[in-house]
Amino acid sequence: MKNFVSDDFDIRPVTIATCEQVMGVYDSNHDFFMLTEGKPATLPSCKANITAMPPGFDPKNKFCLGLWKDEKCIAVLDYLVGYPSPDCLYIGLLLVHGEWHGLGIGHKIFIWLLKEYKHLKIVKVAVCAANLKGVQFWHKCGFFEVGKATARVGEQVMDVIMMEYHSNFS
Repeated sequence: MKNFVSDDFDIRPVTIATCEQVMGVYDSNHDFFMLTEGKPATLPSCKANITAMPPGFDPKNKFCLGLWKDEKCIAVLDYLVGYPSPDCLYIGLLLVHGEWHGLGIGHKIFIWLLKEYKHLKIVKVAVCAANLKGVQFWHKCGFFEVGKATARVGEQVMDVIMMEYHSNFS
């Protein structure tokens, strides 16, 4: 897989075996998990993320990748190709380790997605409305609001902002 940041990083699939290392990314984003799940991230929730997908969705089109510097995971990307329609890419999670915030890593990952899936026309993301940093990040990437909804994550019910990015990616 072509590296989307630099030769100093490795891109690897996130697996059950690497979840303990991925927890460093999750733990460094404590506020995010408190907003979205109402509690700190756990190893079981990290493992559940690897396989979580909409009912009936083809697992071969779900990807969970980690960006690694030496043996430290510094970012996690979870996305679905062809959801909710064949011309869409849906980003479920893009999370950068707190020590690496503000260095453009998240934006570089998003640009890589655009290039890698240039045949798709729409990228979608649902952002917790209370996650102001997340909403701002996606706006900076060129996303715009297309609606609002309510989502349930475990016991937590939250307002979400539905956002899209449209392009021919060429």
